[in-house]
Amino acid sequence: MTIFLLGVKFAINICPLFYILRHYSVFIINCTVFCLCSGQVFSQVNVEKELKRLNAKIDRANVRLDSLETKNMESIPELKSVIQNNTQSQTYLDSLNENILILIQNLDDKISVLENKTTYLENKLLTLINSYREISNMKPGSKGNNVVEKLTPELYIDKYNESLRHVQNGDFDFAVVGLTMLIRDDPQNRLADNSQYWLGECYYSKMEFIRAISEFENVFSFPGTDKDDDAQLKIGMSYLAMNNIVDAKIQFQKLLDVYPDSEYAISARDHLEQISLE
Repeated sequence: MTIFLLGVKFAINICPLFYILRHYSVFIINCTVFCLCSGQVFSQVNVEKELKRLNAKIDRANVRLDSLETKNMESIPELKSVIQNNTQSQTYLDSLNENILILIQNLDDKISVLENKTTYLENKLLTLINSYREISNMKPGSKGNNVVEKLTPELYIDKYNESLRHVQNGDFDFAVVGLTMLIRDDPQNRLADNSQYWLGECYYSKMEFIRAISEFENVFSFPGTDKDDDAQLKIGMSYLAMNNIVDAKIQFQKLLDVYPDSEYAISARDHLEQISLE
């Protein structure tokens, strides 16, 4: 009985729920469908709005890009002009620097030429002074050494003076012929060492410095010669003319050591000081 009553009570309570579900199920379903459809419509509307917003942004960005591109295109000619001007300026500066370096090199070359000419003129002057001094001191008819000579003393002196005149006039080839003959024909003559020295001077003046050094060194083979210090100076000057600084210094220093009282010691000392400054 109790179970029956409970069943009746449950039926009474549950039946209204079934009634409500029955009568309102269509409404609920319609509402659900409406909500779902409304959501889709609302979502589509939102998407379209978002797309429009994004498209608007893209359009504005394109407008800005077009504006920037236009400005860049307008700036390109000016930029090219600036680059071209800078390039031209750099090219001009490079050319100017190159020209300055060339001018400096030319000046150095000219200075070097002038120094060489100065040295040559100094040597020429010294050569002329010595040659005139020897001619003025020469006495025709002077007797030579007590040896058998192939040339008479008078003829030897005449040939010797003639050779010195060739030296003074710059006719070095003629002087070489005459001096070589004197040395060959009468090597024991009292002027043979002088002839040997002036033969070296001829080759020095012809700028044949290696041959000049050889001829100057032959001066020392004549016993008692008074041209040894002259020859020693010219050996140093020959090396200097060949830009052989090491050997030039050795020869100038040798003159100071071996011939400290020579009249050419001052010249040797001057050359050494000049070399030390370079």
